[in-house]
Amino acid sequence: VEGLPGVWPKVDSTPACDELPDGRVIVRWLVRASQLLKPGSNEMHKLSKPCSVELDKETSQLRLELLPIISGTGRGQSTFGASNGCGKVQIRLAKERVRPLRVRIAAGRDNRAQAWQGPQVATMRGARPDFELSGVEWNFKLAQDDDQAGNRHLAIAVELSPGFA
Repeated sequence: VEGLPGVWPKVDSTPACDELPDGRVIVRWLVRASQLLKPGSNEMHKLSKPCSVELDKETSQLRLELLPIISGTGRGQSTFGASNGCGKVQIRLAKERVRPLRVRIAAGRDNRAQAWQGPQVATMRGARPDFELSGVEWNFKLAQDDDQAGNRHLAIAVELSPGFA
């Protein structure tokens, strides 16, 4: 993700949450992609550790989840291997919000960065409030990058803008 302020967290650690002066929150998550996106992977999702975010002066626990595009109803067809590394990014909050959020999401960083998608408005209602961008599917394989030791990583960035009525 180009031009994003702040620092990426360590691989598979708690996402980094940065509050910007204008009230937006940027969430960064770095995932070890070697096993998740390898050919034939039977991984069905990847869930981040929870992080605290403050939106509209209200603190909530947020998690990010990667889900594969389901390719059928048979056994093994809802895995990252069956989806060829394509999937969705889901945002999950521990409690519902009174006011909606505006959400943008990007996958990859540096020369592997894919364009920001959104914004879309998320209402975050119900017992388990979650949201994913409607109509957006990511090719996570194309967004992977390598570190100096040859390990594959996937960078996910989420921008949350509170205060929309």
